[in-house]
Amino acid sequence: MRIPPSVVVMSLVTAAPFALAIRDTLNNKHAVRGDELGDYDARYDRENSRALAEYEAEMRREAEEREARSKERVAQLDQLYGVQKAAMGPLLEGIELGAGAGSFQPEHVRRRIENASREGFINVYFDADATALNAVNITVNSDGETADACEQLTAKLEASWGAGTNNVWIDPARHQRAAFDEERCTLRFDRYIEPTDWVAALPLAAIGANAEKFADTLGGSAEVDDERIYWSMPGLRFGKQDTKLEAYVVNHKIVGFKATVDSDFDSTVAVRDALATKLKSQPNKDDYDNVWAWKRRVPVTLDQFATDRFSVLVGKMPWD
Repeated sequence: MRIPPSVVVMSLVTAAPFALAIRDTLNNKHAVRGDELGDYDARYDRENSRALAEYEAEMRREAEEREARSKERVAQLDQLYGVQKAAMGPLLEGIELGAGAGSFQPEHVRRRIENASREGFINVYFDADATALNAVNITVNSDGETADACEQLTAKLEASWGAGTNNVWIDPARHQRAAFDEERCTLRFDRYIEPTDWVAALPLAAIGANAEKFADTLGGSAEVDDERIYWSMPGLRFGKQDTKLEAYVVNHKIVGFKATVDSDFDSTVAVRDALATKLKSQPNKDDYDNVWAWKRRVPVTLDQFATDRFSVLVGKMPWD
């Protein structure tokens, strides 16, 4: 059956709007999809920028905090030393070298030092025997925030006290000494004596004496066993440690002793000359071994075994 032309025309007229509607819908869908992707990219960029800004701000805050802590720690170094040469600083105010072993650190001083040492940047160690405080050692512990603390402390000491001799400063009026060990980053305060007083303190008369009675004269500061007596006394001028003494015992009697000490060259020469005066004779010099020897009934030897260290040996040695 033949379809009338009017029907065909009406069908086309009716279908055309639907086709156009479908076309518009598809076109609008693509447009919306593009807008959404554009919005996503913009949002992603904004979030990245915000995260980067927050990260950079956090890094700046951490850097500022590190710098502030570093400045605070460096400022603590000023508390370690006094204005007067070889004097202890405000952190140790109230502590006196030579004070009784049980009373040298008052409670308020102990708390002050404890608070200053809490973070571990500064540590304070006391060198005391059974009778008295002999020295105070302060160690500075550098870290990533204060890597140059040792150099800064050296510069501060020299700015306050002037250049030291072998990083040692002395106060002749009080016979107090400050020595700085750069390798260990340790500042040590102790007492020293002059070469003539050092020689006078050597127990030359102890040879042949009863070991127990001699140990009693040291006031309980000595360590004693069957064959040895160990004790110490102040060091010399620009040395960095105290004097270590060791007496040798045979059949309860002292047969010899050795005194070993750090020293600057001038002090070593002064000790040699003081010994010559004390012994009323000049020593024989062994140029090769750098040894001065007094040949006597009780032999005496000064053995300079390093440029800044020597021993005085008196009487019989265990290896003889």
